Amino acid sequence: YLNGAGYKLAESGAGSPGNETMTFGPRTRDAVAKWQAANGVSPAVGYFGPISKAKYTSVAGTTGGTTGGTTGGTTGGTTGGTTTPAPTPQGSGLTVTLAPDQPASALAPFDATRIPFTKVQLTASSDGDVTVSSIEVMRTGLSEDAALAGLLLLDENGIQLGLEKTLNSDHQATLGESLIVKAGQTRTLTVTGRRAASGTRGGQTISLAVSKVNTSATVYGSLPFTGATHTVNETLTVGTVTTPVAGPLDPGSSQTKEIGTKAYTFSSVKVTVGSAEKAILKSIRWNQTGSVSSTDLKNVKTYIDGTAYDTVVSADGKFYTSIFGSGGVLVDKGFSKEITIKGDIEGGSARKIDFDIDKRSDLYAVGETFGYGILPAAGTDESGTDDGAFHLSTNPWFDAYEVHISAGTMAISKWTGVTAQNIAINLTDQSMGGWSVDVKGEPISVGS
Repeated sequence: YLNGAGYKLAESGAGSPGNETMTFGPRTRDAVAKWQAANGVSPAVGYFGPISKAKYTSVAGTTGGTTGGTTGGTTGGTTGGTTTPAPTPQGSGLTVTLAPDQPASALAPFDATRIPFTKVQLTASSDGDVTVSSIEVMRTGLSEDAALAGLLLLDENGIQLGLEKTLNSDHQATLGESLIVKAGQTRTLTVTGRRAASGTRGGQTISLAVSKVNTSATVYGSLPFTGATHTVNETLTVGTVTTPVAGPLDPGSSQTKEIGTKAYTFSSVKVTVGSAEKAILKSIRWNQTGSVSSTDLKNVKTYIDGTAYDTVVSADGKFYTSIFGSGGVLVDKGFSKEITIKGDIEGGSARKIDFDIDKRSDLYAVGETFGYGILPAAGTDESGTDDGAFHLSTNPWFDAYEVHISAGTMAISKWTGVTAQNIAINLTDQSMGGWSVDVKGEPISVGS
């Protein structure tokens, strides 16, 4: 309803027209607040309670009505009116199958990241979209849980879904975040693992089976599904990325910026490749931990060597992922690249913007020679917050400087365009004086 009524949640990705989800997150709240303000609901804070429901009932029947429609009539009015979009029906079934192009069984070297294990396909029934909240996986094979330091779920575009998780005492983990499988369509998900540091587990064999898909729809499929079985290797040394530092373009300190600021550099990091092999930068996942809503930011992109890469925003509006093209960005041994995130500030008065990198695995690179994911080195900072430093053992790994969005201001001064002059009798519209009004930061409404 909100997207169709002119209160669009997002231009693209989750929440945009045609990609609505069942999640009531910050973007939905902000859109509801704008709808409330436009329809006289007070307080306009985004909470959809009894007052808002009553207002919705009274206005939904005429939303978008044009000449020829009836005022206050049935939904959309009569002939000539426009119809309020009906809610997307929830699909009744979800079919889970093992993807035909499974990863090949291979070695699992220490410290390698995003090692692909099992790939599954989720197909929604034709009667409606299906919302999947998460999937559950379990470790099988002749190995220890400690052989894997973390597990990730990736979508068909290689974008990380949810946070990295570890296996519990039952050798299981729940991965992912809320995602939509459109009616009659298929989504492909890949379960990946990150190897632990070098140890004494060489020769152990690991598999990660998909045991359950969590959704309200009926699930069809012979679960569990198991893909590749990898062999733990403790001798192969893959490439390295040394401890990054803040890039030269990083703000260097917390800043205060006005609404309307364009192409501002929120954060920047400098990545250096080690001497073992060349590395290909594949993606980065920024974590926006500030109080600002994703709807307050526009044109948020990641830049490398002047090339802009679009960001995909997670369902909760907090993670911004950029994929560096189909082939990635190649960095030679011993060389560096600066990765920068920029955007426009279009709202969020008195709120904060803070583009961190939550975990080391959120910066994804692979070695050119061996093809394994590379885990960047830990930072050196052991204390401090929002200090533009890489941390040793705490999250976020990169704790960026904050941007404070200033409140709007209005300055009124005498306008010199109206000079002293004689006033004629019985003559209208004579200039008596003038003022110059300078509004900055956000729109200001003057009542009288």
